[in-house]
Amino acid sequence: MSKRKKKNLVSILFLLLALVALIVAYVLVSKKDSNSDEGAEQEEISLITLDTDKISYLWLLNGDTDITFNLKDDIWVSVVDPNRPIKQTYVKNMVNRFRDVSAMRIVNENPEDLGEYGLDNPRIMVEAKEEEGSRGVIKIGDEAVAHNGYYAMVNDDPKIYILATSYKSAFDRKDIEFTDIETAPSLTTEKITYIEVLTRDGEEFELLFDQDKKYDSVGIFSWFILKPYSKVYPADTDKLTSLLDNYTSFSFASCVEYDSRDLSSYGLEEPYATIRVKYLEDITEKLEEPEVNEETGETIETKTYKEEREFKLLVGNGDDHGNYFVKTDKSNAVYTMAESNINKMLNIDTFNYISKFVSIHNIGHIDKVSITVDGKSYTMEIQREKVKNEEGEEETEETYYFNGSAVEEDDFKGIYQAIIAAKYDAKPIKGTEPSNNKPVITISYHYYENDKTVTTSYLPYDDSFYLVEQEGEFTFLADKRLINDTFAKVVEFQQEDQ
Repeated sequence: MSKRKKKNLVSILFLLLALVALIVAYVLVSKKDSNSDEGAEQEEISLITLDTDKISYLWLLNGDTDITFNLKDDIWVSVVDPNRPIKQTYVKNMVNRFRDVSAMRIVNENPEDLGEYGLDNPRIMVEAKEEEGSRGVIKIGDEAVAHNGYYAMVNDDPKIYILATSYKSAFDRKDIEFTDIETAPSLTTEKITYIEVLTRDGEEFELLFDQDKKYDSVGIFSWFILKPYSKVYPADTDKLTSLLDNYTSFSFASCVEYDSRDLSSYGLEEPYATIRVKYLEDITEKLEEPEVNEETGETIETKTYKEEREFKLLVGNGDDHGNYFVKTDKSNAVYTMAESNINKMLNIDTFNYISKFVSIHNIGHIDKVSITVDGKSYTMEIQREKVKNEEGEEETEETYYFNGSAVEEDDFKGIYQAIIAAKYDAKPIKGTEPSNNKPVITISYHYYENDKTVTTSYLPYDDSFYLVEQEGEFTFLADKRLINDTFAKVVEFQQEDQ
């Protein structure tokens, strides 16, 4: 035999061996599905048909989940714990699967070993019963990768079927997933009236919408920051919108335990933080007797008013998935909430949101301003007198004085606008004292209606800033150059007037 023929024969033998190996592999892989050629061609085989409107019982066994539901007054409830809030959509979705349970195909009509299909100990078992006793049972085993489905058995039928993956998806839920999550209020920034944030090792924060005008003596501010400072500060409304938006969504990620008896395991017995939000809710009530709108003639049958509500969230420890354990003050249900959502509610740069005006006052309430610059005193006064105009109507006549001399109204108000426009620029280093306790500039506003005086002093701090003192307390820093320029106008005005 020539070398070429011998080489060709060896090649043919190798190819035959490879072909035999492929055939054996195919037989082994397809063994489970080769019992019924006729069944392999079948599709959409109807197995169970129940009237979902009559189903009143559902049982699910899924790993550690063993839960039974009964339908009572059109509400699915847990048999073990009827008081447990149940997520109705999840149960209804499982019930609806029994409307028509159809298999994609039969893979074995008389299996000898259910373990081959994962059905000796099914991954999932679910049973549904109608009120009159008709029932359906589905057992789901291993995944049938080649057929994009799962091996399954139904009722007492010994055959092995392929069910679509949608069946497993509908029944593949853990016990805790069936607990309905509390509905947090749906808020908008316009509804919020109050925010309080308390943390175990951080600053307190308190923000109030001043609807009763308790703090707004100027008439231009709506929001006030009550904490962390001992002094109440008006808030910068333009910047506040972004902050308020952080408190409009309290969506829980998941329910961990619906009635915890050991809150300490979540860090909620002594919470790390407490977030409290007050908001206005629109309440609509039906009138006992309809009314008529006098302008339009329209019949009014309901009235709508706003009622203040409160939502309080307690924040505990973090979990291993980038969430915080949280609960409301109304129940012991423990939920998780995304760390990013919690952090933006807790991490507040308060200085960023205060109005930067050092001491702004409505000139309509002021009758005297006393100013000291580098030891020299200046006085601005407004004298008001009731007079009658040509029509005999009473009105207030105002005369403006600077250091005892009458001045033009526009000149007076120009200086006044300049000094009330002074602003804060930065926060001092915590615990820092002024470099000199003697103020460089002091300004006092005297209110004529209630004999109140508000005093602001600018003390030396460093080369760039003054330390501002108000009501005996050091507050923030003001740019030395800008403050000097502002009060130089007072000094120059006095000199020009001499």
